[in-house]
Amino acid sequence: NSTAKSATTLLEHAGIRDLFDHVLSVDAIERYKPAREAYEYAAKELRVNLGDFVLVAAHAWDIAGAMAAGAATAFVTGAGRSAPSTARTPRSATQRGRSSPAGSRGRRSADCSTLSASPRRQREG
Repeated sequence: NSTAKSATTLLEHAGIRDLFDHVLSVDAIERYKPAREAYEYAAKELRVNLGDFVLVAAHAWDIAGAMAAGAATAFVTGAGRSAPSTARTPRSATQRGRSSPAGSRGRRSADCSTLSASPRRQREG
């Protein structure tokens, strides 16, 4: 739910902007998470089906919104925190047919605590 400028500035300040291919913002659609349109927008911009999209977040409302939109989710907890009661037991990566949460078939995931970025896949060479 950050502006593009704010998200970019945060990534630059952390020294990690160059690790991301995209910086996405709800500015473009004027709908904030957990509205379905925010997750649909991210999937469209990343050129993936929403059903293949994996949202990683630290907020229960974000997880609930992504799940309602049809995305897979991963909840990140801090010390002393637990997953929200709405969380489902995750299937293992191999049960999903993938070797990692982001997958090895060109899938990308967004930094969805702010819907600000998608991690760049490691490049060989």
